[in-house]
Amino acid sequence: MHELIEKIEAADGYILASPTNFYSVTAVFKRFMERLVVYAYWPWGQHAPKLRKNKHTKRAILIASSAAPGLMGRFFYTTLKQLKMTAQTIGAKPVGSVFIGFMSQQEQPALPDKARQRVRAIVSRLL
Repeated sequence: MHELIEKIEAADGYILASPTNFYSVTAVFKRFMERLVVYAYWPWGQHAPKLRKNKHTKRAILIASSAAPGLMGRFFYTTLKQLKMTAQTIGAKPVGSVFIGFMSQQEQPALPDKARQRVRAIVSRLL
């Protein structure tokens, strides 16, 4: 756990990505989110936990994919919401997001040109 936190703290920025699995991030990403518990605490008498990192000193880009159309995934799935919550937990401000749909249409899916251009534009905001 200590090694994971050191890597998170040493990073200049973050790219948080997950395919959508049952309307949400994958189980592996959820496990990563659970390990970020060190970034929060729940004071006695409070109704909700508080984040230890309230200042967003780093930046993050969020990338999600789905077999469904991208527009549907963006509005009906919680994948991007969970990626955003993860970024905020580690003290990062999301500077952009991409939701790539129809990723199971091909046996060997490739990133569509439109998504590739969007990712390039967002990466420039990360730097």
